[in-house]
Amino acid sequence: MRPVFPTRTRGFLPLALSALLLLANTAEAHTWGEEQWRIARNGTFVGSPGFARGYKPRDQDQNQDYLVNKGHNVILPTDKAVNPTRSKLTDAMYSADAPMLKVAPGDFVAFMYTENGHVSKQDIFGGNAKPINRGTVYVYATYENDLSDYNLVDIHLKWNQDGTGGDGKGKLVATRNYDDGQCHEVIPSGIGDQEGITTFRMAHLKGGYELLPCQTDIKVPLDAKVGKTLTFIWVWDWPTQKPEYRGLAVTPATYNDTTQSDAEIYTSVADYLIVDPCDDSLGEVKGPTCNKDGKEEPVQFLEQPDPARSGIRAQMEDLFMVQLPQAGFNVKAAAAPTNKIPLAILIGNTEPVTAQIPQETLLNSPAKPALNLEGGSEADEPPSPSVSALPSSEPSQAPPSSRPTQFPSSRPSQPSVSSKPTPTSSPPPATTSPATGGDVEDGVLIVTVTVPETTVFVTSTTTETAKVVRTTTPTSSASSSSLMFFEPTPTPNSKRSNLRRGRGEWTFGAS
Repeated sequence: MRPVFPTRTRGFLPLALSALLLLANTAEAHTWGEEQWRIARNGTFVGSPGFARGYKPRDQDQNQDYLVNKGHNVILPTDKAVNPTRSKLTDAMYSADAPMLKVAPGDFVAFMYTENGHVSKQDIFGGNAKPINRGTVYVYATYENDLSDYNLVDIHLKWNQDGTGGDGKGKLVATRNYDDGQCHEVIPSGIGDQEGITTFRMAHLKGGYELLPCQTDIKVPLDAKVGKTLTFIWVWDWPTQKPEYRGLAVTPATYNDTTQSDAEIYTSVADYLIVDPCDDSLGEVKGPTCNKDGKEEPVQFLEQPDPARSGIRAQMEDLFMVQLPQAGFNVKAAAAPTNKIPLAILIGNTEPVTAQIPQETLLNSPAKPALNLEGGSEADEPPSPSVSALPSSEPSQAPPSSRPTQFPSSRPSQPSVSSKPTPTSSPPPATTSPATGGDVEDGVLIVTVTVPETTVFVTSTTTETAKVVRTTTPTSSASSSSLMFFEPTPTPNSKRSNLRRGRGEWTFGAS
């Protein structure tokens, strides 16, 4: 099968995209895994794509998304983790036209999906109060290829980064914002670009793509077992917030949180066959440890890559862009640095968005480096404040206003999830019930959140898993892009550092 997602510039759209364009003008379609690409050490896609488990082209099946809690607005303990029609790895799940991807230990892989308006049209066209990061993506890995007996609560928020959570048969390998900072849909005919997000990204991303898919970049563990099939479970937590909690930065890492009016979680599955780093099936670009000493090669990331054919540098540098207790962070709830949230400029806005976001405002967003704009990269930026998913103890009760939302024209120095003044005294820690626990009442899993009156939601901590070690410019006249060399670095968080080994890798440990 030829790649689903094209390499095209504005003004040129091949007929093969007709199904995608049809969906781009609706709000009914959701998201599921599609292409899976190996990412070379320079950040570019290599080889031919693999596909998600049970994949079908969109013109054959436009309803491949799996809503875990379909038919009810809460998560039940009995909700299945993955689509029952794709829960078992059988020969029917892959084909010559939609093969399983082959990867080497240590490879980066791009898990591709389309945003279907949930990034570029959510605030006005969508209308509901959703987290500003457009929901949090969690990626879990396991050698358990048959998932038919797993309920969501057996995996999600139980499997942790060091593989000791839940039944111990899987681990959390990445957390991401659903909005990757660059993806967007085609501007709909008739209504135009109401929010200005697509127009901005087309103007500032290399290539000017009219439609650009999203990606979740993940890393295959270095100790993944050659010959085994490693199953990855992609979980998108996309709840609707209560109106008084509009403007919340990230999705709380709990079930049926008190800030939410409706739970909404989608999952998708992809399998990768682990091969030897020097295996011929990988093509010209071998695995990162295919060298004489078997050590992982550093990433040499192109400074101005083609976004349609490259991984995202910020994701390759940081495996856990949303910080969680389950990922080894010393936090009480989900949190993320503001420069990791592409639309961070909206954090704390309690009124619905009713007008196009000014282009200057988007340009000055804390997450500007995610666009790979000239003149700056995330490695050049100072640490950014983190924002928590915990709400204010006294949320704004102001009724919705019909007047246009007011946006600052420049980058805020201290973004906040609350319009309340930040207390000057040190607050007591915010508390949540354990994400792995909760009470069951009438079959509904209940997890409560308690927030002290003086909780502060902006901290000055951030975590990176890599640092730039040198910059060089290729001598070839065919390319003028600089290469950024970075390597994993330990974090000051001792709990997380204790889980590391070698060059910033974690032991996978599942058998």
